[in-house]
Amino acid sequence: MADTYAFTFSLEELILLMRIADLPTLASLPVNPFEGVSEERALGALAAAERSLRARGFLQSQGPEKPPVVYSPVLALIGTCKLAQTIAMIITQPLDKPTDARYYYVSPYMAVEHAFPEEGLHRFTGAPAIDDLVEPMKQFMHLDGQQALADMPVGLLSPAAMEAARNATSADAALKVLLDQGMPEILAHPLSQSFVNPVCVSTVSIATPNSSVSGKSLGLIVDQQTVWMLEQQGGDGPFQVSSVSAQEFITNLCGFMRSSDAG
Repeated sequence: MADTYAFTFSLEELILLMRIADLPTLASLPVNPFEGVSEERALGALAAAERSLRARGFLQSQGPEKPPVVYSPVLALIGTCKLAQTIAMIITQPLDKPTDARYYYVSPYMAVEHAFPEEGLHRFTGAPAIDDLVEPMKQFMHLDGQQALADMPVGLLSPAAMEAARNATSADAALKVLLDQGMPEILAHPLSQSFVNPVCVSTVSIATPNSSVSGKSLGLIVDQQTVWMLEQQGGDGPFQVSSVSAQEFITNLCGFMRSSDAG
Protein backbone atom coordinates (compact mmCIF):
# COMPACT_ATOMS: atom_id res chain seq x y z
CA MET A 1 0.00 0.00 0.00
CA ALA A 2 1.26 3.49 -0.84
CA ASP A 3 2.07 5.93 1.93
CA THR A 4 -0.65 8.25 3.16
CA TYR A 5 -0.34 11.51 5.03
CA ALA A 6 -2.86 13.36 7.17
CA PHE A 7 -3.45 16.76 8.73
CA THR A 8 -6.11 17.86 11.22
CA PHE A 9 -7.54 21.37 11.41
CA SER A 10 -10.20 23.26 13.28
CA LEU A 11 -13.03 24.63 11.15
CA GLU A 12 -11.62 28.16 11.47
CA GLU A 13 -8.16 27.00 10.38
CA LEU A 14 -9.62 25.16 7.40
CA ILE A 15 -11.74 28.13 6.30
CA LEU A 16 -8.70 30.42 6.49
CA LEU A 17 -6.52 28.02 4.51
CA MET A 18 -9.12 27.83 1.78
CA ARG A 19 -9.48 31.60 1.62
CA ILE A 20 -5.72 32.13 1.36
CA ALA A 21 -5.56 29.44 -1.36
CA ASP A 22 -8.54 31.11 -3.08
CA LEU A 23 -10.61 27.92 -3.06
CA PRO A 24 -14.41 27.79 -2.75
CA THR A 25 -16.16 25.84 -0.01
CA LEU A 26 -16.17 22.04 -0.08
CA ALA A 27 -19.18 19.74 -0.29
CA SER A 28 -18.27 18.50 3.19
CA LEU A 29 -18.36 21.98 4.77
CA PRO A 30 -21.27 24.25 5.76
CA VAL A 31 -22.13 26.90 3.16
CA ASN A 32 -21.96 29.61 5.81
CA PRO A 33 -19.53 28.44 8.52
CA PHE A 34 -20.03 31.59 10.63
CA GLU A 35 -23.81 31.68 10.50
CA GLY A 36 -25.20 33.35 13.63
CA VAL A 37 -21.76 34.66 14.65
CA SER A 38 -21.00 38.38 14.72
CA GLU A 39 -18.43 39.72 12.27
CA GLU A 40 -16.19 40.74 15.17
CA ARG A 41 -16.15 37.22 16.62
CA ALA A 42 -15.63 35.66 13.19
CA LEU A 43 -12.63 37.91 12.51
CA GLY A 44 -11.25 37.12 15.96
CA ALA A 45 -11.59 33.37 15.31
CA LEU A 46 -9.80 33.70 11.97
CA ALA A 47 -7.00 35.74 13.55
CA ALA A 48 -6.51 33.04 16.18
CA ALA A 49 -6.56 30.41 13.43
CA GLU A 50 -3.86 32.26 11.53
CA ARG A 51 -1.60 32.38 14.60
CA SER A 52 -2.13 28.64 15.14
CA LEU A 53 -1.40 27.79 11.50
CA ARG A 54 1.76 29.88 11.50
CA ALA A 55 2.93 28.23 14.71
CA ARG A 56 2.34 24.77 13.24
CA GLY A 57 4.15 25.62 9.99
CA PHE A 58 1.09 25.38 7.75
CA LEU A 59 1.32 29.06 6.77
CA GLN A 60 4.72 30.17 5.56
CA SER A 61 5.88 33.77 5.34
CA GLN A 62 7.08 35.26 2.05
CA GLY A 63 8.51 38.33 3.69
CA PRO A 64 7.26 41.77 4.74
CA GLU A 65 4.18 43.14 2.98
CA LYS A 66 3.48 39.81 1.28
CA PRO A 67 0.66 37.38 2.08
CA PRO A 68 1.60 33.98 3.54
CA VAL A 69 1.52 30.84 1.43
CA VAL A 70 -0.05 27.52 2.34
CA TYR A 71 2.29 24.59 3.08
CA SER A 72 2.39 22.69 -0.22
CA PRO A 73 1.27 19.22 1.04
CA VAL A 74 -1.78 20.86 2.68
CA LEU A 75 -2.49 22.79 -0.52
CA ALA A 76 -2.33 19.52 -2.47
CA LEU A 77 -4.93 17.96 -0.15
CA ILE A 78 -7.50 20.73 -0.21
CA GLY A 79 -6.79 21.44 -3.90
CA THR A 80 -7.60 17.81 -4.71
CA CYS A 81 -10.99 18.27 -3.03
CA LYS A 82 -11.67 21.21 -5.36
CA LEU A 83 -10.49 19.33 -8.48
CA ALA A 84 -12.21 16.05 -7.63
CA GLN A 85 -13.95 14.28 -10.50
CA THR A 86 -15.83 12.08 -8.05
CA ILE A 87 -17.11 12.88 -4.55
CA ALA A 88 -18.50 10.17 -2.28
CA MET A 89 -20.28 10.73 1.00
CA ILE A 90 -20.48 7.71 3.31
CA ILE A 91 -22.74 7.82 6.36
CA THR A 92 -22.53 4.94 8.83
CA GLN A 93 -24.83 3.89 11.66
CA PRO A 94 -22.97 1.24 13.68
CA LEU A 95 -24.87 -0.73 16.30
CA ASP A 96 -25.01 1.21 19.59
CA LYS A 97 -22.76 3.99 18.28
CA PRO A 98 -23.45 7.49 16.95
CA THR A 99 -23.96 8.11 13.25
CA ASP A 100 -20.75 9.22 11.52
CA ALA A 101 -19.85 10.56 8.09
CA ARG A 102 -16.83 10.75 5.83
CA TYR A 103 -16.25 12.27 2.42
CA TYR A 104 -13.96 10.96 -0.29
CA TYR A 105 -12.63 13.21 -3.06
CA VAL A 106 -11.04 11.48 -6.04
CA SER A 107 -9.04 13.22 -8.77
CA PRO A 108 -6.72 11.75 -11.42
CA TYR A 109 -3.78 12.70 -9.21
CA MET A 110 -4.82 11.96 -5.63
CA ALA A 111 -7.59 10.70 -3.36
CA VAL A 112 -8.50 12.46 -0.12
CA GLU A 113 -10.56 11.31 2.85
CA HIS A 114 -12.26 14.04 4.90
CA ALA A 115 -13.21 12.75 8.34
CA PHE A 116 -14.47 14.35 11.54
CA PRO A 117 -12.58 12.75 14.48
CA GLU A 118 -14.12 15.13 17.05
CA GLU A 119 -16.67 17.90 16.97
CA GLY A 120 -15.13 20.93 15.26
CA LEU A 121 -12.13 19.02 13.90
CA HIS A 122 -11.48 18.08 10.28
CA ARG A 123 -8.94 15.41 9.35
CA PHE A 124 -7.73 15.15 5.74
CA THR A 125 -5.85 12.03 4.65
CA GLY A 126 -4.26 11.98 1.21
CA ALA A 127 -3.05 9.05 -0.89
CA PRO A 128 -2.07 8.51 -4.54
CA ALA A 129 -5.32 6.60 -5.28
CA ILE A 130 -8.61 5.63 -3.62
CA ASP A 131 -7.39 2.03 -3.36
CA ASP A 132 -4.75 3.25 -0.88
CA LEU A 133 -7.55 4.34 1.50
CA VAL A 134 -9.31 0.97 1.48
CA GLU A 135 -8.31 -0.18 4.98
CA PRO A 136 -9.69 2.83 6.89
CA MET A 137 -12.77 2.75 4.65
CA LYS A 138 -13.39 -0.91 5.50
CA GLN A 139 -13.01 -0.23 9.22
CA PHE A 140 -15.37 2.73 8.98
CA MET A 141 -18.09 0.55 7.38
CA HIS A 142 -17.33 -2.49 9.58
CA LEU A 143 -16.36 -4.66 6.62
CA ASP A 144 -14.41 -7.56 8.11
CA GLY A 145 -14.26 -10.69 5.97
CA GLN A 146 -18.02 -11.22 5.47
CA GLN A 147 -18.88 -13.56 2.59
CA ALA A 148 -21.64 -13.69 -0.01
CA LEU A 149 -24.41 -16.17 0.84
CA ALA A 150 -24.41 -19.12 -1.56
CA ASP A 151 -27.14 -19.48 -4.20
CA MET A 152 -28.83 -16.25 -3.14
CA PRO A 153 -31.03 -14.58 -5.79
CA VAL A 154 -31.11 -10.84 -6.44
CA GLY A 155 -34.26 -9.09 -5.23
CA LEU A 156 -36.02 -5.74 -5.65
CA LEU A 157 -37.19 -3.58 -2.77
CA SER A 158 -39.08 -0.28 -2.95
CA PRO A 159 -37.76 2.63 -0.87
CA ALA A 160 -40.92 2.56 1.26
CA ALA A 161 -40.59 -1.17 1.94
CA MET A 162 -36.92 -0.80 2.79
CA GLU A 163 -37.76 1.94 5.31
CA ALA A 164 -40.52 -0.21 6.81
CA ALA A 165 -38.20 -3.22 7.11
CA ARG A 166 -35.50 -1.08 8.75
CA ASN A 167 -38.03 0.24 11.27
CA ALA A 168 -39.46 -3.20 12.04
CA THR A 169 -39.28 -4.18 15.71
CA SER A 170 -38.72 -7.88 15.00
CA ALA A 171 -37.38 -10.16 12.29
CA ASP A 172 -40.89 -11.55 11.78
CA ALA A 173 -42.26 -8.08 11.11
CA ALA A 174 -39.44 -7.33 8.68
CA LEU A 175 -39.99 -10.68 6.99
CA LYS A 176 -43.66 -9.88 6.41
CA VAL A 177 -42.73 -6.57 4.78
CA LEU A 178 -40.30 -8.31 2.43
CA LEU A 179 -42.67 -11.15 1.53
CA ASP A 180 -45.47 -8.66 0.86
CA GLN A 181 -43.13 -7.10 -1.69
CA GLY A 182 -42.96 -10.43 -3.50
CA MET A 183 -39.40 -11.15 -2.44
CA PRO A 184 -38.46 -14.87 -2.55
CA GLU A 185 -38.42 -16.41 0.91
CA ILE A 186 -34.89 -17.76 0.44
CA LEU A 187 -33.75 -14.13 0.18
CA ALA A 188 -36.32 -12.51 2.49
CA HIS A 189 -35.55 -14.66 5.53
CA PRO A 190 -31.81 -13.88 5.99
CA LEU A 191 -32.34 -10.28 4.89
CA SER A 192 -35.04 -9.75 7.53
CA GLN A 193 -32.64 -10.97 10.21
CA SER A 194 -30.01 -8.51 9.02
CA PHE A 195 -32.48 -5.61 9.02
CA VAL A 196 -33.15 -5.97 12.75
CA ASN A 197 -29.71 -7.22 13.87
CA PRO A 198 -27.15 -5.32 11.79
CA VAL A 199 -23.56 -4.70 12.74
CA CYS A 200 -23.65 -1.48 10.73
CA VAL A 201 -25.94 0.24 8.22
CA SER A 202 -24.43 2.66 5.72
CA THR A 203 -25.48 4.88 2.85
CA VAL A 204 -23.16 5.86 0.03
CA SER A 205 -23.85 8.79 -2.30
CA ILE A 206 -21.50 9.25 -5.25
CA ALA A 207 -21.55 12.44 -7.33
CA THR A 208 -19.63 13.53 -10.43
CA PRO A 209 -19.68 17.34 -10.19
CA ASN A 210 -18.36 18.20 -13.66
CA SER A 211 -20.13 15.45 -15.57
CA SER A 212 -23.54 15.19 -17.17
CA VAL A 213 -23.78 11.63 -15.83
CA SER A 214 -26.02 11.19 -12.81
CA GLY A 215 -24.57 9.91 -9.56
CA LYS A 216 -25.12 6.67 -7.73
CA SER A 217 -26.84 5.82 -4.42
CA LEU A 218 -26.01 2.66 -2.49
CA GLY A 219 -27.27 1.21 0.75
CA LEU A 220 -25.27 -1.23 2.82
CA ILE A 221 -26.39 -3.58 5.58
CA VAL A 222 -23.52 -5.40 7.27
CA ASP A 223 -24.03 -8.32 9.64
CA GLN A 224 -21.64 -10.93 11.01
CA GLN A 225 -21.95 -13.26 7.98
CA THR A 226 -22.62 -11.18 4.88
CA VAL A 227 -22.96 -7.76 3.29
CA TRP A 228 -26.23 -6.71 1.68
CA MET A 229 -25.74 -4.20 -1.13
CA LEU A 230 -28.80 -2.16 -2.06
CA GLU A 231 -28.28 -0.27 -5.30
CA GLN A 232 -31.01 2.19 -6.26
CA GLN A 233 -32.30 2.07 -9.80
CA GLY A 234 -32.72 5.71 -10.87
CA GLY A 235 -33.25 8.66 -8.58
CA ASP A 236 -36.27 7.27 -6.71
CA GLY A 237 -36.68 3.77 -8.09
CA PRO A 238 -36.51 0.42 -6.28
CA PHE A 239 -33.34 -0.95 -4.74
CA GLN A 240 -31.68 -4.02 -6.21
CA VAL A 241 -30.69 -6.19 -3.24
CA SER A 242 -27.81 -8.67 -3.40
CA SER A 243 -25.62 -10.55 -0.95
CA VAL A 244 -21.93 -9.83 -1.56
CA SER A 245 -18.66 -10.34 0.25
CA ALA A 246 -16.95 -7.48 2.07
CA GLN A 247 -14.12 -7.59 -0.46
CA GLU A 248 -16.48 -7.57 -3.44
CA PHE A 249 -18.32 -4.54 -2.10
CA ILE A 250 -15.21 -2.50 -1.39
CA THR A 251 -13.76 -3.41 -4.80
CA ASN A 252 -16.96 -2.29 -6.55
CA LEU A 253 -17.13 0.89 -4.47
CA CYS A 254 -13.56 1.86 -5.34
CA GLY A 255 -14.36 1.15 -8.99
CA PHE A 256 -17.31 3.56 -8.85
CA MET A 257 -15.18 6.21 -7.16
CA ARG A 258 -12.26 5.87 -9.58
CA SER A 259 -14.50 6.41 -12.57
CA SER A 260 -15.94 9.74 -13.66
CA ASP A 261 -18.81 7.65 -15.07
CA ALA A 262 -20.36 6.74 -11.68
CA GLY A 263 -23.83 6.33 -13.12
